[in-house]
Amino acid sequence: MVLSAEVSQTIAGGCLALLGTAVAGMFSVLAAKAGSKWEQAKSDLQSLCDQVVAYHKLEELYKHEVNALDPQRGAAVTVLKNMREAVVREIGIRPKMTAEEARNIAGRYR
Repeated sequence: MVLSAEVSQTIAGGCLALLGTAVAGMFSVLAAKAGSKWEQAKSDLQSLCDQVVAYHKLEELYKHEVNALDPQRGAAVTVLKNMREAVVREIGIRPKMTAEEARNIAGRYR
C-alpha cells in the first residue's frame, strides 16, 4: 500500500505533534517534581531555623540554671562560654548563628 504525499505529511505531522506533547508533558512532570522538592527544602529550612532559635532559648535557660545550682562554675555567661567550648572539643563545630540570624534566614523563605 502506497500512501500519497499528503497523507504521509499528515501522519508525520501528527507523530511530531504527539512527540512534542510527550516532551512538554515530561517537562511539566519534572518541573512539578522540582517545585515539590523546593517546597520541601523551604519547609526543612524553616524547621532548622526554628530549631536554632529554640536551642538558643534552651541554652539561655540552662546557663542560668547551672549558675544557680553551682555558682562556683562562674557567671551565667562564663557557663555558656565553657559549654560552647566543650561542644567544639566534642564535635568540632562552634555554634555561631544567633537566634536573630536564624529568624532572618527563615523569613527570606516564607
